[in-house]
Amino acid sequence: MYKIIPIFILLFMVVSFKANSQSTDEFKKNDSYYKSFSYFTGFSEGDLNEKDDYMIVPSIFRFAFDVDKLEVGAADIVEYIADNIFNNPSLTVKGETEFLVELFFNTVTSPNSNIEVGFDLLVKYAYPVTDRINPYFFSGGGIIFMTQHTNEQSTQYNFIPQIGGGVSYDWKEDVSFDFEYRYRHLSNANRKLPNDGINMNMFLAGVTWKY
Repeated sequence: MYKIIPIFILLFMVVSFKANSQSTDEFKKNDSYYKSFSYFTGFSEGDLNEKDDYMIVPSIFRFAFDVDKLEVGAADIVEYIADNIFNNPSLTVKGETEFLVELFFNTVTSPNSNIEVGFDLLVKYAYPVTDRINPYFFSGGGIIFMTQHTNEQSTQYNFIPQIGGGVSYDWKEDVSFDFEYRYRHLSNANRKLPNDGINMNMFLAGVTWKY
């Protein structure tokens, strides 16, 4: 039952965005830092010492904001370093830098049926290799509450630093499909012992609606 929740959410989001296409077009006219909305799901697995593997079905809602408009993106930083330190204006970098805010509601399927809720704050850099294909990488962290009790963690509130990358395929001008991998570490920063941590490999697929 819990495993099909992300599928229903994805279908709901597709229908909702289709129904609101008119208001979306009006929003595009505004010069906003808000750039896109994405929904991701997939599967994730991590090892536990004395229980079955820790497995989840992610359900991630991502809001992307344009960092380049603030002139503090990757291209702006490289340009500043090239001009002021190396005195080499020809040293430039393309691509897009985004600040990501993610809210998630993950279904834990093993070792017991439970949930994870929380948020992530990430920085993402994407570099276009064709008109439609954009590889990217990101890093950051967040806070999580997990209802699953494990021998590794003495707390249910934990921190989740993470790093990952993926590729985005522009299906249409305002819609893309995304496939990504991320490595997530879960621990409580030694606020309380035990704090052995739970490391997870996450494989995700998603849809992005651009504004």
